[in-house]
Amino acid sequence: MLVVLTDDQRADEAAFRDVLRGLTLITQADAITASAGTDARDTLVTTGLDLVEKGFAQVLSLETNLGADQEWLARREDSLLFEARILANTDRELLGRDQLEAASDVQALETQLQFSYAVTGRLSNLSLLQFLR
Repeated sequence: MLVVLTDDQRADEAAFRDVLRGLTLITQADAITASAGTDARDTLVTTGLDLVEKGFAQVLSLETNLGADQEWLARREDSLLFEARILANTDRELLGRDQLEAASDVQALETQLQFSYAVTGRLSNLSLLQFLR
């Protein structure tokens, strides 16, 4: 099963750019106050805070998606480790078996199979006429 995770967060996501743009506006507000006045400063600070808030909301969404992917990967890794342990145990049981014991088991199964064939052959020859004789 091939799974491709498509959430590739990068440093140039809109969320990060919005946060940085907002912080830049807020830090430049003091420099603008001297030349443009307090109304311009308030507008810059308000716009900056809005951008930072919007950016943080987007970053939270990105973190949520990333966390869900990490949880899925952790569950999948646990599942694969469990499967690997089962395969290792099965491999150990098959390869670590004594050859004489395995041959004895095969002979016993062969004897049971021959007996089953013999019984099936006898049952197929039975009929009501033979029973009444």
